[in-house]
Amino acid sequence: MNERQHDSYTRWRRGLSYVWWPLLVSGALALTAYAFTFGYDKVITLAVIYVGFALLVGVIEQVMPHNPAWNLRDGQVMQDLGHTFVGSVLAPRLADGMVLALMAAPQVWLAEYYGGTLWPGGWPIAAQAALAIVLGDFGGYWSHRLAHEIPFLWRFHALHHSPLRLYFVNTGRFHPIDSMKSTLMIAPLLILLGAPEEVMLWQIAFTNYVGILSHCNIEMRCGCLNFLFNTPGVHRWHHSRLPREADNNYGENVMIYDLLFRTHLNPDRPPPVDLGIKAAIPSGFTAQLLSPLHFDALEAEGARLRALASLETDTAND
Repeated sequence: MNERQHDSYTRWRRGLSYVWWPLLVSGALALTAYAFTFGYDKVITLAVIYVGFALLVGVIEQVMPHNPAWNLRDGQVMQDLGHTFVGSVLAPRLADGMVLALMAAPQVWLAEYYGGTLWPGGWPIAAQAALAIVLGDFGGYWSHRLAHEIPFLWRFHALHHSPLRLYFVNTGRFHPIDSMKSTLMIAPLLILLGAPEEVMLWQIAFTNYVGILSHCNIEMRCGCLNFLFNTPGVHRWHHSRLPREADNNYGENVMIYDLLFRTHLNPDRPPPVDLGIKAAIPSGFTAQLLSPLHFDALEAEGARLRALASLETDTAND
């Protein structure tokens, strides 16, 4: 590639970095709306689109990575897939059933007291979905923030922060207890207000698409969108190894609550590439699920390994 071709490629790459996020999100939402018109089961339809969207993101990661080193295998692909299935598929569905059971009586009482549902069912579906996203994110924000601020909850959430790289597969790397806690804090308000199933599915769809992109290893420049949505530009700060950086940007979809509660972080410098946590989370799937039971020991082991690495570095420098 000569210098002229390299300059042209650089311009195209930079230009694409500004449009990837809005293009991928709007494209996925448009495809979801189109697919819903065929009358097939919406849950299955959404699952198929989600898998296709994830694979597309994976391909773009290889072509236009934010950090090429994050495309190197870390031996955690199967574990990430396992946690996605157990922690991000099965556990939330179990929590959904618990929420429906718990909210059934209050929902009936509220509907009788006010003479009908409080949900604005006459609004256009897009407006209802937007309302569900914003209302749901209130519970999501506090669920996420408390997971960082309460040591007992951090034991479960730490699994999500343990990888040393971000890419599309570890989007769903959650401990099932952590996922159930989030669902139990997000869903009740929407169900209590009487949000229809279709609106809830749109809220889930948007969360899925934004979630994959917030963790993706694609070069993206999101500009002002970093103040509106949970873009990779702000979420990479949240996965920093440094707590003063990681303990920010808790919004699952939108940044409104981070701005409101002063936890929005978007410095004018490149986001960190040194990711992970202090605890030495084991590499095996089952051991990772059991890690909250002996988390103090894992933190002590992590401190020992860091001290050993520092000693080796000092010795090499001498």
